[in-house]
Amino acid sequence: MHTSPAAVLESQRILTRDLERAAAVGELRPAPGPAAQMVMAANAGVALMLVARPAASGDASVSRRVRDAVHAAVVTPDVAGAFDDADGAGAAVSEAHVPSTAARLSALLRQSPDPALSAAEGALLTEWLNRLSNAPRDR
Repeated sequence: MHTSPAAVLESQRILTRDLERAAAVGELRPAPGPAAQMVMAANAGVALMLVARPAASGDASVSRRVRDAVHAAVVTPDVAGAFDDADGAGAAVSEAHVPSTAARLSALLRQSPDPALSAAEGALLTEWLNRLSNAPRDR
């Protein structure tokens, strides 16, 4: 069985912690765990390509393009005004914002569990929020 080197595990832990903070302020599309996996996989893929095929990967913009693609998939766009309704009082969240809103609530509940929920209720709510934050949006 293969185990990851300590440095890989530590970088994954740091990245996940940073992504938890991003989720807590509504800046993350998927849940922090899957988002960290996406970022780490992209980093490893670009690094492996640069090492294994340096001549074929002479385009210095590859890393930047992969980074931008991962950011687009992981980080929410600026949603200023997304919660305003016609009269400006604030309305329902559009369907496009459901994943990031669910990821944010899940992160906040992990940071400060609500005493009004039992452990089982908290676990169920977390499961539902993770499903919402990680569900593909192909509509």
